[in-house]
Amino acid sequence: MKEQCRILMVGLLAVLVFAGAVQAEERSRAGELRGTFVRLTEQRVGERSYIGVVIKPLEGREHVTVLLSQRQQELVARARGLREGQRLGVAYVTEAGHKWVKELETDRGPEARRRPEEDRARRQTEALWARLEQLQGLVEELREEVARLRAELRESRGPRREVRREVRREGPGEEGRAREERPRSEREVVRHQLEVMRIALPALKEANRGDAAELLSRAIHAYELMLEGRRDDEAHAIRERAPKRGQLAEILSMAARLWREFGKPDKGAVVGELAEKMAAVRRPRESEREQRGQNEREVALRQIKIMRYALHALAEAEKKDAADLLERAIHSRELTLEGRRDEEAVRIREGAPSRGAQIELLMMAEKILKELGQTERAVAVGRLAGEMRGREQR
Repeated sequence: MKEQCRILMVGLLAVLVFAGAVQAEERSRAGELRGTFVRLTEQRVGERSYIGVVIKPLEGREHVTVLLSQRQQELVARARGLREGQRLGVAYVTEAGHKWVKELETDRGPEARRRPEEDRARRQTEALWARLEQLQGLVEELREEVARLRAELRESRGPRREVRREVRREGPGEEGRAREERPRSEREVVRHQLEVMRIALPALKEANRGDAAELLSRAIHAYELMLEGRRDDEAHAIRERAPKRGQLAEILSMAARLWREFGKPDKGAVVGELAEKMAAVRRPRESEREQRGQNEREVALRQIKIMRYALHALAEAEKKDAADLLERAIHSRELTLEGRRDEEAVRIREGAPSRGAQIELLMMAEKILKELGQTERAVAVGRLAGEMRGREQR
């Protein structure tokens, strides 16, 4: 019995010694490092390239490079967002003579506290720009309204259709004729248009055109608020929901045709005349704006096409991290082209690489394309990088 107990004790002691040796070995393989960020680099290990983070330790003068695996996409994105001199902490393991990052955290000092404030300021700026674009659209609409009203005023000052009115004989004839010949003010023009739209509305309802009648009712409401001088948020929302001038001209043309079919040619003529005026004022401005929008859209589509050349080159060269970043930039541009401003679009744009990072990615792709013998695509990618660099410098 004593012999068995002795053997058991010896075995237990051997297990404890072995476990201690294993833990000591693990501790020697793992480590932590605190310091300041210097720069990003690229380092080859075997046949693959890895992103390296160069750190200046808080204690010591020699820089230390820790490597990121291609599978660590979140840590790679975080590393690309580091700024020179920013404090950070790294937990790593040492394998085959290289330090591999397990965790990467920024310091909780003033820099870390400033980052949320910068993000919040950026979001507020983007919201302000979105509101500014909305206001610019409203200003453009008001300019069109003023231009249309001025066109009608000029027309009213020119040769006028002779309109005979029955006047009371005892009234002052000269004063009545002077009032009839006086050009109408902008307010009077708007009031006249409102009256004509009210004439057009019953024809749409009688023909069971509920969709068109609803749109015309919105336009009538918007014009009523315009006469009242309302500029509050509610009035702005109502104007946004009202049909645009081109659509309103089509609705009035429909109402004019319906009045003629119902045997009311006089109402059809009044409504049709207003429809023609609205369509005539709208056409030239629509053409100019569409042309400008098409040119900007063509430029954006060309840039996205060239960036996809670069994306294919990075993927073919197995630069997965760089390809992922460039794909984020392309997705962000596509959302901007679509006019997306929802929360998902804002989040995707915030996660996209900066313009400087995009230039570096394009230059890397240009070099790869040259090595692959795709000269034309390399020239296009290099030219786009130069254009972006020029805008960045300006």
